[in-house]
Amino acid sequence: MTDITLNNGGMKLAASIHGPPNGEPVIFVHALSMSHDTWDEIAAQLSDRYQIWTLDFRGHGHSDRAASARYSQTFSPSSVSTRQSCSVRARP
Repeated sequence: MTDITLNNGGMKLAASIHGPPNGEPVIFVHALSMSHDTWDEIAAQLSDRYQIWTLDFRGHGHSDRAASARYSQTFSPSSVSTRQSCSVRARP
């Protein structure tokens, strides 16, 4: 597993990458009041064949907290940022 930080509109989002660099990327996102750690067990089971990305949304886990408490409105842009990173970022 590799922990990374993504920049999403000036906010730092915590994420982890599990699995081979050449594996097909799969993004797992959590529900409200959870974190990307929610997916550790399933990521371990799938990481032999997929590149698993797990993400902490804004205000959750190790990601930055926004000045506004309306985190549900930020989920979509955060997911898009992660999806774009999957296709352009090489695994560290």
